[in-house]
Amino acid sequence: SAEPLTCQKCQLSMEESRAMATTTVARDELGFEIVAAGGGTGERYERLMESCRECDASWRAFRDKKCRGERCLIRTRALVSQVTKNGLDDSDRARCWYTWSGAPIERKKSKRTYEQLCELPLSDLPGGPKDAKQVDLDLPRTFPEHPEFSGMDEEGEGRERLRRILLAASHHTGYAYLQGMNFLAGFLLLVLESEQEAFWVFACLLRSLHKYFGRPNLVGLKEDLNAVSRAVSEREELRKHLRDQGVEDFSLCLPKWLLCGFVLVLETPLLLRAWDAFWVQRGDRGKYLRKVATFLLLSNEEELLRAEGLGEVYAVLSRGCGRNVSDASE
Repeated sequence: SAEPLTCQKCQLSMEESRAMATTTVARDELGFEIVAAGGGTGERYERLMESCRECDASWRAFRDKKCRGERCLIRTRALVSQVTKNGLDDSDRARCWYTWSGAPIERKKSKRTYEQLCELPLSDLPGGPKDAKQVDLDLPRTFPEHPEFSGMDEEGEGRERLRRILLAASHHTGYAYLQGMNFLAGFLLLVLESEQEAFWVFACLLRSLHKYFGRPNLVGLKEDLNAVSRAVSEREELRKHLRDQGVEDFSLCLPKWLLCGFVLVLETPLLLRAWDAFWVQRGDRGKYLRKVATFLLLSNEEELLRAEGLGEVYAVLSRGCGRNVSDASE
């Protein structure tokens, strides 16, 4: 009779351990688990966070001196320079992204409200019901360990909200669903919190990146792949070393980087500031993504030169790039 009691005690112990593990997980400002080399947050991550606090202070000083209130929504040359270098702080990010993206105009010009777009039949999707099927397949793969999308949140609506945004955006823009959109929309949902605002910003994002999502056969993506590869190939030693390892271009990593806007690459504090800079740009925002991709590759030049074989190169490209930065103003 002692055996069942022992098993019950073990079961309780495991449940308590899981509860403790859940409560002690370190999470960043968007709720993602902080993972650093060597366990814990690490000295590099602490330096990164300190630089982020300095960037926040720099933005607040600039805002309080030159663009209080609604004036921070006007993209003067000085503001563009400030945001590109240091980013925004959490108190201004959502409203600035919403305005700078063009979402208010997109919303006003739309013939349908967001609610009406959500009610359209799946047969009207650009790719038909198969688009909805692919969305449903990708939902569990979208930030599966984040409480908002894993079913751990109290209301359990994260995936449903994301599904509505993705399908409504496809109806609104006429772009068939493409894998990568799920991470972009999920990221915007976490930052803006409002489902409606996240939808309109996402719609503007798809239009900003029309060359990726609106052109057939990923022609625009291939053009940017070639542009970044050409920029990196100017480093003769790096180009030769990568070719010796069997790497002719950066198709191992760049499609995911560009299509997902570095959402799966950069740590949250850097990712937010990269997107601050993305939204404050005028004109070709894809040019900024190419610039970030080139920077990440060249800032990891030493690691890539030390990599021997395709496996080690891929490890640097998939796990090292974007996870070794210690200064948010770089």
